[in-house]
Amino acid sequence: MSYVDYAKSVTDLARGKWPSILKEIVDPCYHRDILEPNGVCPNCGKPDLYMVPKKEADHALKCRKCDTSLFNGVRVADAFSQLKGRKLLKKIEELASKYDVSVEQQAVPVERDFARKEFDYISDNAIEIFDDRSALGLRYLSDRGIDVNNRNVINAMHETTYFVPRVSFYDKTDGVITKGEFPVLAFKVFNENGQHINWWKIYLDPVQGKAKVPQAKRGCPTLTKGQMAEEGYCIPFGRYDETVGVAEGPETALALIELGRNVFSTLTANGINRFEPPKCCKRFELYGDYDRSGTGQKVVVTKHADLSIKRPKVDVDIYLPPERLYVDGEKSLDFLDLLDGHKRGQFTVHEFEQCGFEI
Repeated sequence: MSYVDYAKSVTDLARGKWPSILKEIVDPCYHRDILEPNGVCPNCGKPDLYMVPKKEADHALKCRKCDTSLFNGVRVADAFSQLKGRKLLKKIEELASKYDVSVEQQAVPVERDFARKEFDYISDNAIEIFDDRSALGLRYLSDRGIDVNNRNVINAMHETTYFVPRVSFYDKTDGVITKGEFPVLAFKVFNENGQHINWWKIYLDPVQGKAKVPQAKRGCPTLTKGQMAEEGYCIPFGRYDETVGVAEGPETALALIELGRNVFSTLTANGINRFEPPKCCKRFELYGDYDRSGTGQKVVVTKHADLSIKRPKVDVDIYLPPERLYVDGEKSLDFLDLLDGHKRGQFTVHEFEQCGFEI
């Protein structure tokens, strides 16, 4: 039998059994890359491998960065294992006879297919934030009170912050459907392994500010905000260092970065609870919002207590806006509000000193 025919025969025999087969053939250090979303591509080295929709039973992987296509499990095994040629096919054949089908070849649900397509669409059309075509995105941040010409802010937004001229929007709340196309300010969201897992989107009005739609800030629907918070996902504005901080929301994090702080951004208040400082960290700074609900205050206190047990050698500091500046009825007061208010002459340097640092 020719090699091509043998490979086709083995592929058919192994269909739907690839997760079990690959776990035995491929070194465990690569299991994350080949079995979960956003694995590291063997060609370009970027964490952009994804399962091709409707090809799960064949275990077809593709890289959204360099377009490498591993169109079935044989190709995946060849790329990630030491076995090659007929020896590889023989091993797959043996294992295929040992395992039962665990992955059925089914049509991908419309919602999931759309979610994957949106992630890929943004990845393919994202424009660097400092490109001339991204002026609307920079203006939004500037209008929020962030100095986009600040060197710290520029460094933080490099390779994390992008602009997409047109992204579809769809929302159904209480039976009311809202849909359209809007410009989007997009931030890369990474998991704790440093892999790009989602995009955090801020839908913009083409003239100024956020788009007037329900929940103008949201991730791609592959993952909910709750899922991203639960797993400790973040926008990695900061750098791994002895002193690391974390804040809720990209705009607040960028405001703190403008003030010289090394800060990562979670997407929700509860994400702060799940964010883990790197092993090199000796001082961890928790920047909370002063929320009407008390959530922003609670999560930083809870995280402080948690780290005092898990990482007793790490010094942990809590920073909160002064309670006396909170206006009754407002949803929250954060450090972006404080910075913007200072620039407008509303707050003095003393307000920041009360929070524990100078500007």
